[in-house]
Amino acid sequence: MKKNVSISLLSKIIFLVSLFAVPLSCLALYFLIKGMNGNLDFARQELLGDEYLRPSVKLLDALARHQQGADLLLSGKAVAKSQVETARQEADLALSEIGSKEKSIGADLQFTDKGLGERNRTHLKHAAVADKWNKLKSSVETMDAAKAKEAHASIISDVRGIIGHAGDTSNLILDPDLDSYYVMDIVLLALPQNQDRLSDIFVNVRQMLADKALAEDEKIKLAVYAAMLEEADLARVKADADTALKEDKNFYGLDASFSGNFPAQLDTYSKSQEPVIASLRKLVAGEKPPESAEEVLAEIEKARRVSVAFWGESVSHLDRLLGNRIDSIQAERKHGLMLASVFILVAAVAAGVIIHSISDSFRGLISILVDIASKIGVTAQHSAESSQKLAESATSQASALEQTSAAVEEISSMSKSNSCHCSDAQALSRQTQGAADLCVDEMRRMSLAMNEMSKIIKSIDEIAFQTNILALNAAVEAARAGSAGLGFAVVADEVRNLAQRSADAAAETNSKIDQGLQITSKVEKSLFDMAEKARKMNGLVECIVTGSNEEQQGIAQITTAIHHLDQSTQIAVRSSDNSANTTRELQVECETMREIVSQFTLIVDGKDAVPSKGGNHTLKTIKN
Repeated sequence: MKKNVSISLLSKIIFLVSLFAVPLSCLALYFLIKGMNGNLDFARQELLGDEYLRPSVKLLDALARHQQGADLLLSGKAVAKSQVETARQEADLALSEIGSKEKSIGADLQFTDKGLGERNRTHLKHAAVADKWNKLKSSVETMDAAKAKEAHASIISDVRGIIGHAGDTSNLILDPDLDSYYVMDIVLLALPQNQDRLSDIFVNVRQMLADKALAEDEKIKLAVYAAMLEEADLARVKADADTALKEDKNFYGLDASFSGNFPAQLDTYSKSQEPVIASLRKLVAGEKPPESAEEVLAEIEKARRVSVAFWGESVSHLDRLLGNRIDSIQAERKHGLMLASVFILVAAVAAGVIIHSISDSFRGLISILVDIASKIGVTAQHSAESSQKLAESATSQASALEQTSAAVEEISSMSKSNSCHCSDAQALSRQTQGAADLCVDEMRRMSLAMNEMSKIIKSIDEIAFQTNILALNAAVEAARAGSAGLGFAVVADEVRNLAQRSADAAAETNSKIDQGLQITSKVEKSLFDMAEKARKMNGLVECIVTGSNEEQQGIAQITTAIHHLDQSTQIAVRSSDNSANTTRELQVECETMREIVSQFTLIVDGKDAVPSKGGNHTLKTIKN
């Protein structure tokens, strides 16, 4: 016999798992790498922002010193000429660096016509700022102090705008880590604002103290400067630095240079700002004379230079923190790739082990199915014989149930007849009870009427008694009248006789009424006893009727149960026949099952199985 050959189940499962696992693994690695690369690009963009900020802050410093020198020069101090020239050279150098940065990384930070135009910042283009600076430095010596101050404020505002634009487009403003975020706030916002404010204070204080006396509005302005330096600049920088130092350990580990050097640098910055704040308040309070202007201006300029130096140190710390983040993300990406590779390898080995286990389990299952099919065939044969015996027994039982059902129906007919007779007797008993109750009521009304008659007779007897007394009085009066009252005496005597006869008749009638009352009472009692006995008899008849009804219901239930039992027996007979037919069909299905097992074996192993003979094999345990 030629054996069929096919691809085994193991090979199919391996192919199917590979079909899904390989694309999913590649997709997971893709998203892992993409996410980490996105974080790397984000941090690198921030580094580009720091790179663009450096020449911008240099330009801000040079412009501040140029403004101070120009103010001194315009006030007649020729010694400031060298300061102005030095500031111009440094500003030109810083602008040149900005131009180089715009060419190299300007597109990344959107310092392009399109990027600046979308934000209405075209005036921040390097060429525009350079043109404004060239106009300023060529004409500053011919301006008055107010116009020079306004021109410097305009170009300083543009430089602050360049710093802000670089922060916006380089992701610095969106820094996700608390330590680098607060250092970013110091670098991008707080210190440039502080330097701009100190430069403005320098020029205003020099002009105010030139008059040797402070007006009230000037004192108010100096007080505002002191408050802004303390609250908006110094307090903000300290708060940012404190938060950054506290949070540094929570992001990519503690940076030794940052945690070791930044506190001392912050302290130096704070100590440079505090004397300026104190001097401004002393000027407002009058504790420092206007003659100390040079001392105050020196403190302000020192504070500004320290702020510029602190900015350089802070931006270096920010670069290191960003570098730590980049190194950490790159290390995580490397570890992630290694772990993903290990997981894929382990998953592949585990899948192979599991697939082999499943294949072994299927082989054990095939062996068990072959044994079961053989045993089912033997069981089906026994079941067919049992079904035949059950059908014969059910037929005999159905015949006995038919005889029982006929007897129960006869008993039910007799019970219905007894129930009808009891119902008639109950109706007659109720009628008798009703008649007796009616007679009792009539006798009671008769007794009440006789009592009323007795009262009337007593009234007649009393009237006769009074009439007798009146007749007696009349006879006495007639005797007193003599012969004239003889006729009246005769009438009085007759009236008296009539009254006596009425009294006797009333007494006799009353006696008869009393006898009638006694007879009526006895008759009423007898009728009441008869009604009570009729009531008891009615209760007994009701109990008999109830019992008959319950008996009839019980017989009906027995009849119904016998009917159901007969139906169940008929169903059992039919079921037995069907069971026998099903058993024969089961034997056919067993043979089909053996063929299916053979096909299943071909699927699992790729070759035909040798069918097991008989049903006495021990079942094997399927491996998990």
